[in-house]
Amino acid sequence: MTSVRAALSMFINTLPHREAALLLAHILGQSREWVLAHPEAELTPEQSGRFAKLIEQAGRGTPLPYLLGRWEFFGLNFKITPDVLIPRPETELLVEKALGKTQKPKSQNPKIADAGTGSGIIAVTLAVKLPHASIIATDVSAAALEVARTNAVAHGVAERVKFVHGDLLADVGKVNLICANLPYIPTAELETLPVAKHEPTLALDGGPDGLRVIERLLATAGDPLLPGGALLAEIGATQGQVAMALARKYFPSAHAEVYQDLAGLDRLLEITL
Repeated sequence: MTSVRAALSMFINTLPHREAALLLAHILGQSREWVLAHPEAELTPEQSGRFAKLIEQAGRGTPLPYLLGRWEFFGLNFKITPDVLIPRPETELLVEKALGKTQKPKSQNPKIADAGTGSGIIAVTLAVKLPHASIIATDVSAAALEVARTNAVAHGVAERVKFVHGDLLADVGKVNLICANLPYIPTAELETLPVAKHEPTLALDGGPDGLRVIERLLATAGDPLLPGGALLAEIGATQGQVAMALARKYFPSAHAEVYQDLAGLDRLLEITL
């Protein structure tokens, strides 16, 4: 039988030690800390085989979250499959702003729409953090919605998150807040990025200028938003100026602002009625 130390040493030139330890922890049903604290623990032949297969997939470029089948976002663990985008820390800015807008006294029972929910990280996180909120989450991908539903059940919020198989704001009704992390990578640029090899193109391709889907959202967002409502949309690092122009086009009397992420890059468009 193979020990933990031997298994990790075997693939030391294939994958960073931390990632290999995470994969081994996944195989063993333990934490990474447990793995590091028990170098003499032995793997069964079946576990050794599974570990070697995951290492091989990682060596071919398969992202770690897809191999683990889960990833953390905003302190919560989410199921992740190749049908959905891998959660990224930049999107936490959107959730932080959403919480800031819905935790005020005037928003005791906010109604929130999450357009293009994907794995459901935004909708489910908001449902967990806002126990009095009702949320409707849409997506054109039935496979993505299945992942999102699973995450809602896992976090005990399935009764407060309604999932709709449809485009953008289809059947959302009237809401106080619209959240959206939609595709925003220009098509030509996407073809040069490694991310396109593994993550779903449907969730990445924003059209020729990267903003086609976001513009469609803005064009239809005026009707669902209640007075005093707001829209939060994640954008690309160089899209702030164009996003502001679109905001002024579709919401000429609203307040619009672009926020930067921790790296100082454009990341979030906010429109407040």
